[in-house]
Amino acid sequence: MSSALRAPSTEHHAAAGAVTHPTAPVVLEAPRDPTPAARVPGRRRTLLSLRWIVPGVAAGVLAGALMFAGSAWERDSQSVLLREVEARLVLEARHLALTSAAALLDPFPELTLQPFLRDLMRSRPDLESVIVLDRAGLVLGHPSTDRLGQSYVAPSGLTPVASQVPLQAGEALEEDRALLVARSPVRIPSGEIVGTAIVRMHRSYLEAAVEETRQRRTLLTTALLGLGAFAMVISMVLLLRPVGRLRSGIERLGRGDLDTPIAIRDRTEFGMLADTLNRMAVEIREAQRQSLERERLAREMELARNLQRSLLPSRSYEAADFVLVGSQAAAAEVGGDYFDVVPLDGGRVGFAIADVSGKGMGGCLVMTMLSALLRGLRDLHPSPAGLLVAIDRSLSASLPRGGFVTMTYGTLDPACGEVTLASAGHLPAIIYRAASAAVEWKRATAPPVGALRRGGLATLLTDERITLGPGDLLVQITDGYQEAPAPGTGETFEFARIEAVIKHHGHEGPEAVIRALDQAVAAWAGEGPARDDQTVLVVGCTGRPDGAVRTPVDSIGMDLSEPLALLARLEQNPTRLALEGSLDELPRIRGWLRERLAGRPLLPGTEPLLENALYEACANIIEHGLAGRRPTPVDLWWMLAPAAGADSRAELFVIRDHGAPFDPSRPSATDLDDPQARRRGRGLGLAMIHRIMTRVAYAGGTPEGNLTILMFDPARLSAMEGGLTGDRTA
Repeated sequence: MSSALRAPSTEHHAAAGAVTHPTAPVVLEAPRDPTPAARVPGRRRTLLSLRWIVPGVAAGVLAGALMFAGSAWERDSQSVLLREVEARLVLEARHLALTSAAALLDPFPELTLQPFLRDLMRSRPDLESVIVLDRAGLVLGHPSTDRLGQSYVAPSGLTPVASQVPLQAGEALEEDRALLVARSPVRIPSGEIVGTAIVRMHRSYLEAAVEETRQRRTLLTTALLGLGAFAMVISMVLLLRPVGRLRSGIERLGRGDLDTPIAIRDRTEFGMLADTLNRMAVEIREAQRQSLERERLAREMELARNLQRSLLPSRSYEAADFVLVGSQAAAAEVGGDYFDVVPLDGGRVGFAIADVSGKGMGGCLVMTMLSALLRGLRDLHPSPAGLLVAIDRSLSASLPRGGFVTMTYGTLDPACGEVTLASAGHLPAIIYRAASAAVEWKRATAPPVGALRRGGLATLLTDERITLGPGDLLVQITDGYQEAPAPGTGETFEFARIEAVIKHHGHEGPEAVIRALDQAVAAWAGEGPARDDQTVLVVGCTGRPDGAVRTPVDSIGMDLSEPLALLARLEQNPTRLALEGSLDELPRIRGWLRERLAGRPLLPGTEPLLENALYEACANIIEHGLAGRRPTPVDLWWMLAPAAGADSRAELFVIRDHGAPFDPSRPSATDLDDPQARRRGRGLGLAMIHRIMTRVAYAGGTPEGNLTILMFDPARLSAMEGGLTGDRTA
């Protein structure tokens, strides 16, 4: 019964293009593979305006929506109409059955039924026929008299209708292509069925009603679609009118015209977009200006950096048995630290180091003035104190309020090794004595240059004489080293660590000291830019005191006069264990040691003893030698060495680290069996190492790092008194 109305759908495919303007001719270098026209710079794309695309799409969507709604409306209308017709037909069959009940009890029912049915057919043109049958199926009631008394033959092809109308017992609703038939039983008051009432309706009547409904719907839909599309197109065109001006404005921005604003007075998002583009143009102009300014400043900063580099010595300066080496690392592009080495009359050498308050360009300018004053006044003032006073008088007027310069100036007489030194508020001078491996500090007694006005510095500055012997060093630094902070805690590097580095590497010469200082501070401060300039100047006397050579310390007489040869041999040995310099790495010693000792004829309990000794040795190095430093490698080697017995072999272990050296002398005797000594906890590690190992030696400060040599003779294990626990005590 239902019919579907299908309307063809229209798809709109549109591509909006952007107009580009060439700034240079386009050269096609590959004519055999030309670029598509839409992608060639400088060609104008076909423009499809959004002002027409959007209304067209909206109208199409509206039409589709109305058609879909009309189709759904038609299906619903047909369903309702069909349900109503079916209900009416069933009710008419029931009404006919009730009316016919009394007539069928009469001897001549046709006399009552025939006029009634004829009048019913005249008033209902939609009905094909109404019929009343008796029990035997004979026609007792029919609008036509010639059909009375005949047997009723139902039309062929009738099928039951799945009606939504509830049917009573004996009722039926059937259909074929032409008819819709309803049957209802005729019951007398006793409930007995005495016949059947049949009402037949033309299907053409129902189809005509549906067609009439469809025509009305189509007319209404067309009218609504026309009005809606017209209103939508007009409103969309008006709303999208600013798109053209926006496009023109964006094209101007693309051409680089940042001065012409986009004039759109609109309260919608288009007006907001125009304001945003105008602000963007202003910001782009400002960014361009700032970019040009930054480029100008970068060029000027590069010139200043090159100028500053040109004022600093580019290489070491040698005079007789002395060498002067300096280094500077600026925290910014340019710095306020300064050092210099200048020749003087009579073969003497002048050297200076200074730290200008503040960093960056201001410090660089003051440093430049300081360099010019030093080179202009050096020959006029043989006394370092007199030169600093003269610099103070000339420079004080040029320093900003609160500005000052800490400076040390000295002269070296290479013939006798005498240094004359004067310091105006600078950090202490550090003197390393090679003969004793000791460090002396020479502190400043006068304030910085520029701190006192009206010549007050002249009354406080004095010269101090220092004699440098073979191997001695004079080290001057700026506070970038001493104040370097550790990440996280902010703890500064301080003078104690600087002294330790100089003690450890002083015998290696000036360049090694500078390199060690830089590495130690970098490891302490971690990655990232330095907070302050770092400058160092070292005056060194070549040679060794009395021709002596640093030899490693052997706690019980082991001959280690060539530790580097032993290390070179070990580095060819594939048994090395590389640790990261952290206590968390030490548990790896156990597995490594087991692999080394596999198959060795050792007494039971030997492996835990060796593990404890190696653990304690590495823990002492990490906790004390590498304290406060970034994790640095600690290497552990194993090899077999000749033992005391003719046929026995000893276990030889060598540990290398790059930390601060410590005192390798044998510790004071500690009774490991004493409960009180165990409760104290600390100080047992070295005692355990010396008790377990046959030989313990230490070579500190070699060019390859600190070497700890441990030898274990298995034959000596049985001679040990008492026993050793497996506890690892640091």
